[in-house]
Amino acid sequence: MCYCVTLELTPPMVVETCAADATLGPAITPPLSRNSVSATSLARLPAEVLVQIARSLDDHKSLAHLGRANRRLNNLLTPLIYTKFFTSFGKETLFLRTLTSQSHLASHVKHLRWIDESDIWDQDKEGYETETRKEIAASLSTLPSLFHKQLAIAVQHATAGTLHVSLLAAAMSLTPFLETLTATLTTANSSRIRWNEAIWIAAPHAFAHLHTIRIKLRRSAGMDLNPLFLLPAVRTLDLTHVDRLKSDPQKTIWLPLPAGCSGVTTLLLRESNVDTDILVPAIRACRRLTTFLFQQHNKWSPLRKLDMALLSSALRVHAESLRDVGVMERVGQEESAGGVQELLGMPALERVLLPLCDGEVKGGTVLKLPPRARYFAQTVRGDGMRKAVEGFMALCSRSVKAVKEGNPLLRGVTLWVVDKEARGSLVAYMARQAWKKEGLQLDIRVLEKKSDVGSAVVEWERYVGET
Repeated sequence: MCYCVTLELTPPMVVETCAADATLGPAITPPLSRNSVSATSLARLPAEVLVQIARSLDDHKSLAHLGRANRRLNNLLTPLIYTKFFTSFGKETLFLRTLTSQSHLASHVKHLRWIDESDIWDQDKEGYETETRKEIAASLSTLPSLFHKQLAIAVQHATAGTLHVSLLAAAMSLTPFLETLTATLTTANSSRIRWNEAIWIAAPHAFAHLHTIRIKLRRSAGMDLNPLFLLPAVRTLDLTHVDRLKSDPQKTIWLPLPAGCSGVTTLLLRESNVDTDILVPAIRACRRLTTFLFQQHNKWSPLRKLDMALLSSALRVHAESLRDVGVMERVGQEESAGGVQELLGMPALERVLLPLCDGEVKGGTVLKLPPRARYFAQTVRGDGMRKAVEGFMALCSRSVKAVKEGNPLLRGVTLWVVDKEARGSLVAYMARQAWKKEGLQLDIRVLEKKSDVGSAVVEWERYVGET
């Protein structure tokens, strides 16, 4: 038997409610518009058809509203709602209370989006009220494990600067089959996110299924990443606005991660100012790194200068596995040349985004593109732009022809001209004219705003995603 069902969710169906509402209170029949499908009609459909309809919807509010139509829809849709759960700040109380009282729902959560939309110093927000914290702590204290009882105490006594982390830790400790975490946290200026190691080590389920972690801090802050690297199943770490990867060296003794101790294969650092001496041990801690991105904070005068030679040396450990490398940083030409040359010599590279380089190194050696290159891009900014553009053209003129003849996979070659003094258009024009004489085409983009610098990373990721 075949069913064809068209479900139209009109605006009245989308109400301001939390997805967890689908599990609370008696069944309520919502007001339905003339064009919407009645709850009675939906209830008559087979369960497998209703599940297919629900899986085709990506709006949790609509699913929650639909689940409140009657008890049967509630029972069918609630597990699907919790499989990919989204919560914004102010709804954590209901979410955590539901998970502590209904463990079968907690076992359904595989993908958690935790968005903290609050101002960290806004004491009027529900999440910072004493009664709210007491309610969450009381729910956690009812669980049998000693770990959750200790976490309940931490939540109850958390300050405004640490509560958002404590709430997230509580949610993660209650979801044993969590696979992906996407969290956006509000932090105070110059604050540090200190993950309690007990969250990662002593949690009853040990995060055995968590393979992807994406964390974005609304303001630049530090974060101790050692526990994240040591999670058994983690493969992807995608971090934004993380400026320090270790605790305050003046207060704690930081031990670098042992080489080859982590299963992380994709390491992405966006809008960051991490020190090279901290970044290098993190790279070497990975057993088999395939994708690496370092995008320095969007400032014309970076707080820190990345040592490309040292970074390249660390990445060489993964020469046989590293396919995608992206680096967006302002460095000196002499430093970049050596580091870039070492990077381009890695045989497995396919998609490359590199910073300023004059295209030549000592001894007159001209840089060559990797033999398996599919995409190559270079950013040029600030002083020495003319020399860098000429060097880039020399690199492409002597290498791209050979690469294209021997490797038809090469799809894109881009020069990103980043210039806040409006000289980029002139330099780009001169480069295009010189490029035509070589009989080749070069894609030159001009970025005249700091906010546009991320476009180079976006394009690089687009090529990476086409793997």
